[in-house]
Amino acid sequence: MDETALQAIDARLVDLGRRIRALLAADLETYFVETVRERFVRAPGAEPTDDDLRRLKARTRAAASEASAALGDRLAADAVWTTARRPETAEPPISAHPTVAEAMTDAERRLAALLAELGHADEPAPAWRLPVRFIDGESLPVLTRSYWKTLARRAGTAQQAERRDVASAADARRRRWEEA
Repeated sequence: MDETALQAIDARLVDLGRRIRALLAADLETYFVETVRERFVRAPGAEPTDDDLRRLKARTRAAASEASAALGDRLAADAVWTTARRPETAEPPISAHPTVAEAMTDAERRLAALLAELGHADEPAPAWRLPVRFIDGESLPVLTRSYWKTLARRAGTAQQAERRDVASAADARRRRWEEA
């Protein structure tokens, strides 16, 4: 029973993780494009040609796609989602997940490198703000709450199973003692 329950919870965690990963990957591309667009709009100096602007947009989309793929790779393993520990805070953001935090930091570093490559390193890249809007019908705050709640339920189920196993082993040893 406990093993079946844990497997069902793990399947739910992996599903939530897959959906969170997809949402973060989509938002990451938006984060890159909007940041570079904002820097372009605010940049003083000579106006680029239309071809230069197309190349800038293509380079930005390519860098965003690479960063999104790297994030996806980092968050792809089932164990990323099933072995994490829930932080003690009341409603932790998904960035409280260590692997997600590492992936976000990597994405911010990649954006900073892109901005430097494009000549916009005069100020640091803005921190990636997690989306609160719906993306492809999904809401990160809702998925995050579900994820942490399911992870807590998994921990409780695993603890119950362990207590039952310890009690069962003690009962078996008691019977052996009585029978010997």
